[in-house]
Amino acid sequence: MHIRVIFLGPSRELAQRDEMTLEIPDGATVSEMRSQLESQCPSLQGKLKAVRFAINNNYALDGTAISDGDEIALIPPVSGGLPQDVVVDLMDTTICADAMNKRLGGDTKCGGQVTFVGMTREEKDEQHGQLVRLDYEAYADMAKDVMRRLADEARQRWSLRKVVIVHRVGPVALGEIAVYIGVTAGHRAECFDACRWLIDAIKQDAPIWKKDVFEDGYVRWSGSPHVEK
Repeated sequence: MHIRVIFLGPSRELAQRDEMTLEIPDGATVSEMRSQLESQCPSLQGKLKAVRFAINNNYALDGTAISDGDEIALIPPVSGGLPQDVVVDLMDTTICADAMNKRLGGDTKCGGQVTFVGMTREEKDEQHGQLVRLDYEAYADMAKDVMRRLADEARQRWSLRKVVIVHRVGPVALGEIAVYIGVTAGHRAECFDACRWLIDAIKQDAPIWKKDVFEDGYVRWSGSPHVEK
């Protein structure tokens, strides 16, 4: 498949071009696209670590899948912009905990790092059998705004250095990650308190809904026992 890559700010000077068309394999992720981009543009090799990528005007994480015809923008750090130590996103593809953990690392001023990984667990209903998956639905723009506000509040309350919040949308099979929250700070106590507060606040405030899907086709909205089919 083919995508359009746009170089902005300092990345334009490094690549010595404004844009290019890049051919990548079907289903390639941002991380895989980055590697291919570096191989085709030697002047970019080793210089994209601090660069963020946006797919069709939305920031994307390394594990985000790219579709044919997407527009990918390279966004170097900006003065006065969103700090690199805050990541908030919704993903309709698998969340890779290792990739998220890497986003938290590399800060020698951090003495503590705590992560919470929420996964779809096995469950059996007496009438409808085994749970086969969870379906998540979100009011996307508002959900991101809420999670970003909560991340900013947590950073201020506990003097956090980094915050990563990623939530799945769409179907999530048993054992897959539905939500990832990671924080770092100077000391472990702040990390534990902030991580616990964040997951509780997100569950309460973010407009994200969960639907249980069972093996016989029965579905129900979690927390809404009267909305079933």
